[in-house]
Amino acid sequence: MVGERGNNLCYFCGGQLRYGLATIPFVLGSNVVVIKQVPAEVCEQCGEPILRSEVAGVVDEVLKKARTSGFEISVINYEQLEVSVG
Repeated sequence: MVGERGNNLCYFCGGQLRYGLATIPFVLGSNVVVIKQVPAEVCEQCGEPILRSEVAGVVDEVLKKARTSGFEISVINYEQLEVSVG
């Protein structure tokens, strides 16, 4: 989920959000991309990560590149992306 939160509550379950690092899997057709160490507000109750728009923009660019990479499974560390993408 992406957005700017107005409070510290999860959009989905109402649980408390805390800053943390998330591992987020994405399914793109028959390909799977896992991005690790993504900065996010993570719900303490359901675990849903909420991404800020600037982080979501980086993730979106990575997913666009992953679609054309030819790999069926990709595991990417977000911290390494900031050097090459951001």
